[in-house]
Amino acid sequence: GDSDNVELGVEFGHLPRNDKERLSVIRKMNSHVQMCDSGDTTVQAIRKAVDQMARDGREADARYIFAVSDANLDQYGITTGHFEQLVASAMRANTHLFILFIASMGDQAKHFEEKLPGKVFTCLDKTSIPKTLKKMFLAAASASKM
Repeated sequence: GDSDNVELGVEFGHLPRNDKERLSVIRKMNSHVQMCDSGDTTVQAIRKAVDQMARDGREADARYIFAVSDANLDQYGITTGHFEQLVASAMRANTHLFILFIASMGDQAKHFEEKLPGKVFTCLDKTSIPKTLKKMFLAAASASKM
């Protein structure tokens, strides 16, 4: 979309406390995707998240970034190399980075998934998102043990 940082009204460490607050966040997300301009800020948004994790001085057993994108990347000149650099930066920041593609133009998502196994996942059926997130956490847990 048109921004690498969509303000949803949720501050780090202050999660929505009840269904009403969670619904408010979901509505803001839905409104954004319906009204945003075309474009792709996936790389910039992930870079910003990695930079924030690197600067965060709080102690943590593990840090995670879950990026969700539509994988329409070729038209914006985004390559697997961009994501390889982001994964390397995240590792230096002691952060597990996962990219979840929820749509794909042709086989773009598959190509990225093949180039970055265990880091890029494709989920074209929304009902399988919970299982895919579980795979991501299992990948992070097994990587932490190495």
